[in-house]
Amino acid sequence: MQIQRAKLLDALKLILSGCGEDQAFDSAVFHGGWLSSYNDTISVSAKVEDLKELNAVVKVKELQKLVQKLKGDMIDIEVTETGDGTPDRVTMLCGNTTVQLATFPDNLSEFLNKLSLDKIQWTDLPKEFGSMLALC
Repeated sequence: MQIQRAKLLDALKLILSGCGEDQAFDSAVFHGGWLSSYNDTISVSAKVEDLKELNAVVKVKELQKLVQKLKGDMIDIEVTETGDGTPDRVTMLCGNTTVQLATFPDNLSEFLNKLSLDKIQWTDLPKEFGSMLALC
């Protein structure tokens, strides 16, 4: 799978508003073309069409730090699975850099899929939404 680095960074920036500094759950859930976060109160999801085949849970803040440091426009993403088909790690290749992230048990996708995100009529948020939300 491939995604533009800028698109992934934009999605990560949006979903980070669903992860508080003091929250125990700081994971990003890739599921069916969506990237979601949850903080016991709200769930924030961003569409990532290019990663429709990616179903994995990774630490969101680690992922954001790594993606910010990558040099290049496109990121190739592969998932290594365990013998039973469970995601084991996510490998990203961008330019001359290869990074691997451990994955975590996916306890949320079942509930996120029940939200039927693709059936909701979405409205684009203003670009300043993240910074406005941070003021709250």
